[in-house]
Amino acid sequence: MRDFAGKTALITGASKGIGLGIAQWFAKEGVNLCLVARSDDLLKKHAEEIRKSSQVNVQTLAVDMSDPAAREKVFATFPDVDIVVNNAGAVPGGSIDQVDEAAWRKGWDLKLYGYVGMTRLYIARMKEKKRGVILNIIGAGGEIFWPRPTRPGDVLHAETEILEIIPSRSNPGRGSVRLRTETK
Repeated sequence: MRDFAGKTALITGASKGIGLGIAQWFAKEGVNLCLVARSDDLLKKHAEEIRKSSQVNVQTLAVDMSDPAAREKVFATFPDVDIVVNNAGAVPGGSIDQVDEAAWRKGWDLKLYGYVGMTRLYIARMKEKKRGVILNIIGAGGEIFWPRPTRPGDVLHAETEILEIIPSRSNPGRGSVRLRTETK
């Protein structure tokens, strides 16, 4: 078991659901938190609850992660974290012929491109430090595979990707990146 106490985790989509649950778990382990979501009121409310129950440092930032400028703001505000949990957003439910183009794009701008953008921002910093973990939460849509790719989760098909920055054994002065994909 790893000792997480004193580490810092950045969690997107942290105002409710899976993101909030992850934040609460990390806080119980002594991890300082940087919570990001669109809802400033909910972030502040939950941050105060976590501070009282866990005595960890909790910072918040309300932004829309589908906006590339917002992702840059997150990185500028919280540049030095040990763990990034990409959890923001959801792609729309329904079959491909039921969901309009605007809804698909809005969902993917947040869920897919938001994750890619955050990973790009943090991976270079983590490689420099030779440590760090990036966890991409795909949500329940990736848990079920249907015979026809009609839902966004079908494309993802239950893959959870974990990027770990680890010291290179062959070149101790450099960090390397390992992508571990776990399929349920």
